[in-house]
Amino acid sequence: MFGASAFDSSVDCDLCKAQEIKKYRPEHRIPHRPHHELCVKNKATLGQGQITNQQREINKEQQHLQKLHSTPLADDEKARGKFVNKEACDRFFNPQQKEKRAPSTAPSPEATMEKESVNFRHAVSVLTADPSFCEKHKNKGAPLAMLAFATVAMKHVIHSKGPLNTKCFHGISMTVPPAEDGCVNPCCESTVGQKLLFVDWIRVYGINVSCPDANCHGSLFNE
Repeated sequence: MFGASAFDSSVDCDLCKAQEIKKYRPEHRIPHRPHHELCVKNKATLGQGQITNQQREINKEQQHLQKLHSTPLADDEKARGKFVNKEACDRFFNPQQKEKRAPSTAPSPEATMEKESVNFRHAVSVLTADPSFCEKHKNKGAPLAMLAFATVAMKHVIHSKGPLNTKCFHGISMTVPPAEDGCVNPCCESTVGQKLLFVDWIRVYGINVSCPDANCHGSLFNE
């Protein structure tokens, strides 16, 4: 490409060149030196030329991954079917029947849930099954289950006046909790362990955030 000759190990590498000559002239001496840095037989460079320390670390990691992928799994590392039984399959695939409850004057489950705890799995399941919610957020980049979880957290935790805010949020992050009644919704189960960030510096840390506009001397306000 640049007018130079391509590298030829039998010509440009002194060690490969000496080994080729020794095939026809056994008395020819082979030098005690490594292969050329562009020679594929060079164990350090692998024919890549001069490499940096970062590239050496990458090559070392590639060798480690190749060894890891070629090693068969041990018995304790293989997937287990401990929870894949007939009862679990029936509970997962059978349609759930809604219980009919008689009206009463007792506090609603939603009010009690908001004061004490929130059944995130049930609330997220209802939202992800709602066609209007799915249609509203179909063009969003975040997963639908995380959008539903953020909606539930905004309604029952952030806007709540009870102790749920400090109980669920650690600073500005909240981790999606696992379902207490088992894994019955794969959409909800896919979000367990993910973190939801509530970026409200004024409410969480009492920091007054200035407006990024150079011509404005005001502060940002949450509406």
